[in-house]
Amino acid sequence: MHDFDANNEEFKSLIKNIELKLKNKDSFYLDVEEISNVANYYLEKGIINKALVILKIGLNLHPVSGDVRLHLAQVYLAQGEYKTALKYANKTLEVEPNNLEILIIKAEIFSYQGNHKKSIGFYQEYLDRNEGENLDLIYNDMAWEYESLRDYDNALKYLILALELNPEEDTLLFEIAYFYEEMGKQDECIAFYNKFLDENPYSYNAWYNLGIVYNEKKEYKKAVFSFEYATLIKDDFASAYFNKANAHYNLKEYGQALECYYKTFEYEDNQAITFCYIGECYEKLENYKEAEKSFEIALSISENIQEALVGMAIIKDKLGLTIESLPFIEKANRLYPKNADSWYIAGEVFNRLERYEDAYFSYNKADEFNTEKNIQIILDFSNFIAENLSLEEAIDYIKKSDQIKAQYRLIAYLQMLGQTKKAINLLEKCLDEKYEGHKDLLDYYPEIVELPEYISIIENFNS
Repeated sequence: MHDFDANNEEFKSLIKNIELKLKNKDSFYLDVEEISNVANYYLEKGIINKALVILKIGLNLHPVSGDVRLHLAQVYLAQGEYKTALKYANKTLEVEPNNLEILIIKAEIFSYQGNHKKSIGFYQEYLDRNEGENLDLIYNDMAWEYESLRDYDNALKYLILALELNPEEDTLLFEIAYFYEEMGKQDECIAFYNKFLDENPYSYNAWYNLGIVYNEKKEYKKAVFSFEYATLIKDDFASAYFNKANAHYNLKEYGQALECYYKTFEYEDNQAITFCYIGECYEKLENYKEAEKSFEIALSISENIQEALVGMAIIKDKLGLTIESLPFIEKANRLYPKNADSWYIAGEVFNRLERYEDAYFSYNKADEFNTEKNIQIILDFSNFIAENLSLEEAIDYIKKSDQIKAQYRLIAYLQMLGQTKKAINLLEKCLDEKYEGHKDLLDYYPEIVELPEYISIIENFNS
């Protein structure tokens, strides 16, 4: 369809002659190949109306040409005129019943109309009648038709078939990962990538995707290993360094994480979010001055980035400049009013500044938007309620969470209120669910060691 050369002098002369004929409304003759080339020339220029004029002239000149009708079907399909496109597609089949390309056009028409089952039927007919050309493209198209039907098993089947025919096509690797994720089949995804890598060990994108899956499964050491291989094969792979850094961070290997984050800048422009993560690494290393510099750089790149605003608020507080945290955290809450983390940090800051009404409002907002049930928000809000309102209200609040850390905190509140029997009964349940969790109880309420019944239960429970 693109075997013409628009810069060819002969072709330029042909276009000039056609333009003149059209302007003067003179008749002229073009063979089928010329019709196709001229129509494609106008299509690539975005001059759809002239392409249609040429094709309709071509249809009058060559009434039994399937190629001209095929072009018309494609143009009307691109224009969203599906009924007209289908009309020309069907006419093409009447004159050229063995033209398999028209089956693809019909499949696309029905796909755009939302009739995915019928679209799959035409793709399947093409596969049944095709001798082996462009099958990987058809498999890919079929996969997305099945995806539209939420039939992920078949979608995966055809993507894998496409990859077998074209193992160099990296986009297929990402699409396969997407479908495994939609199906929640991470282990099967890992098995697939390992098998693929056995046959294609130098596929850096396969190593990269494998690392992504390991990161999602929180198997961070395996993720680091996978990203390492990706960067050994492609040493300028910025995304692999970035995700390797994330894995190191989750392993609390903050120095290695910093090395990888900085490495990304050798291969891509400075990113605000990367400097945010660098700031978080320095914070974990208690190098607050470097953390502050990193967040400042992030804000110089993107002045409204939420992570940097929150990060600056935290660091100012860590540096003993709590009052200077306020402009950053207040701006974050204005820009991102439904972000639980921003409101939580605001609560912490206001609490430290003894602005208790503002603190309560902020904690309450954090709790409202805590859709991921961040336990730290729950524990710190309950502690604020216990210290500033009442233990009874703290108990009522924390009872809403069934997380084990919340239950251990509830034991402390019950005992503080003198409800020892309830507290001990709950302690036995919590120890049975997660014995190690009692350390959180002892950290929060160390006075409990003075109560022999508690120590006896804890010591004897795991003996």
